[in-house]
Amino acid sequence: MLCGHCRKKIIVHKNLWNLFIKDVHNLCESCYARYPLLPTYETIPIETGIMDLYTLIIKKYPVDPICYQSFLVTYYEVYLKLKTRSTLLIFDTIHQDLFNLLDHLSFGDLMVVRIYENMHEKGEKL
Repeated sequence: MLCGHCRKKIIVHKNLWNLFIKDVHNLCESCYARYPLLPTYETIPIETGIMDLYTLIIKKYPVDPICYQSFLVTYYEVYLKLKTRSTLLIFDTIHQDLFNLLDHLSFGDLMVVRIYENMHEKGEKL
């Protein structure tokens, strides 16, 4: 398998203890060391319930978001075990307009996962 960013071959060392464990990450170790995950969690009250907002990466890296898709498995498991009554939404980034739209729609409780936080895009528009 090739790394999704640098296109180098990913070599997985197997032994008796990890022989049957699937490792399907699309980033090699060097790219993951340069562009690590820094997950955060926020609870935001909305009109019809609560929005649980999970963010994988605080700043935008020059890596394609598809490379981080394999890290979403944990959030799927959290949703299936704990949050089955809420609605799961996954985005690359969320802008203020989308926040306002999600606030006014009557989905009930929301579990929102975004890959990048768009801190550099916040602020006043000229």
